[in-house]
Amino acid sequence: MNLKSFGTVKLVSFGRGGHSEYHEPTADSSQHVQGYDSPENWKPDAGVDYSDCIVVDVRAAVETKEGRSWVFKGPLLDLRLSDGQVDACPEPSAMFAEAVSGNQFGAMLSMRKVGGLSLDSVSRSEYVKGWRLHGARIGRVADGAIAWENAPKSVPPPAAAQPELFA
Repeated sequence: MNLKSFGTVKLVSFGRGGHSEYHEPTADSSQHVQGYDSPENWKPDAGVDYSDCIVVDVRAAVETKEGRSWVFKGPLLDLRLSDGQVDACPEPSAMFAEAVSGNQFGAMLSMRKVGGLSLDSVSRSEYVKGWRLHGARIGRVADGAIAWENAPKSVPPPAAAQPELFA
């Protein structure tokens, strides 16, 4: 498979089962590639553009009650949206909700009302912000490796002086 044809990688996400690479969407498709790497053994694919790639490691976050809940309550990623944009899932009519009540979509609608399940889609910046607030480790791909936010240097600066890479 020629991954270069998928375009620029915008986000790499690491979870308990491996990783996903989300490529910049084109006019007619959105591509992502999955694998079994962890941040410790992942390497960028040769010839693929990672120049604007954010990395989200949710492994520690999902070990907490809040993080496990965010997996279901958090919004969906949509790389077609501009920074800060949210595409809210419309509230279905009562007739539509009744028509789908016996299938998986109906179950998701029920969970949305009872348990706060989000079916909204958000931009990359909003997606990263949500995971950061729920304990995920955030970084960027730089020089063929992952540079983590607030990663300790040889002599760490005072806590108040540590900059956040992403606003």
